[in-house]
Amino acid sequence: MTEATLKSFHVDVLFAGCDGADSKGGFYLSNLSTSSLDQQMVKIATHVIVVEVSVKFGRKGFVRFAEPEQVHRSNRHALVRRRSGNPGGERHQHSYCRAGVKYRS
Repeated sequence: MTEATLKSFHVDVLFAGCDGADSKGGFYLSNLSTSSLDQQMVKIATHVIVVEVSVKFGRKGFVRFAEPEQVHRSNRHALVRRRSGNPGGERHQHSYCRAGVKYRS
């Protein structure tokens, strides 16, 4: 019922979190029971912003909720990025930029 209700709404900007981010596969969640809601919210939003921690770059979760082409911007948590020392994060960031995703650290 919730998914059917969401289809009747429009959202200008959606802020979403993720459990994994892969430059070819997209953005992932680990919770199957809520992933369909996230997928529907991505569909009704004009702009999708994914807020993530850089250590999640290169990881896949259980289910994809958005492809790179569906995300307009990704904001990484800068403090965690500096502490994590994730060297692969920059490589994935460039791949997302080629897909049209804008980044802000």
